[in-house]
Amino acid sequence: MSDYNTFRCPNCNQFINDTLSVCTYCSIPLDQGAIRNSVDKQKRLDDAYRSASNIRILAGAMTTFFFVGFLPFLGFVSTWAFRVTFLCIPIFLIVWLVKYSGLSSIEQEIKDARKYLLTAFGIWLIYPVVYILLLVLVVLGITAYQLSQ
Repeated sequence: MSDYNTFRCPNCNQFINDTLSVCTYCSIPLDQGAIRNSVDKQKRLDDAYRSASNIRILAGAMTTFFFVGFLPFLGFVSTWAFRVTFLCIPIFLIVWLVKYSGLSSIEQEIKDARKYLLTAFGIWLIYPVVYILLLVLVVLGITAYQLSQ
C-alpha cells in the first residue's frame, strides 16, 4: 500500500500525488514546500466536506428517528434518539462554521459542503416550526372549545 496524499496542481488544477516533482498533466515543476501547503489545504477541504456530509446524514437520521418514534416498542428509544440528534445538529453546525468558515468558498468541496449544511439546517428547522404550529392549533382549539361552551 502506497503512502501518498493528493492535491491540486497549482497550474492546471488536476489532482496529483505528493510524490511527484513534476505535474504529470502540465509538466510544471513542483516545489516541496508548496506541495506540503497544498496537501494540507486539500486535507482541510476534505475534512470540511466530510464533516458537512456527516451532519447532513445525521439530519436524515433525525427524521427517521422521528417517524420510528410512532411505532410501538421502538418508539421510546427512537424518541430519545430524535431528541438527542435534534439538540446535536445545531451544535455541530456552529462548530463547523467556526472551524471551517475561513476556507475559500470558490472550492467545489466547500460549495458542496455548504449545500449539505443548508440541507441539514432546513431539515432541522422543520421540527421547531411544526411544533410551534401544533401548539398554536392546540391553543386555538382549546379557545374555540371554551367559547362554544
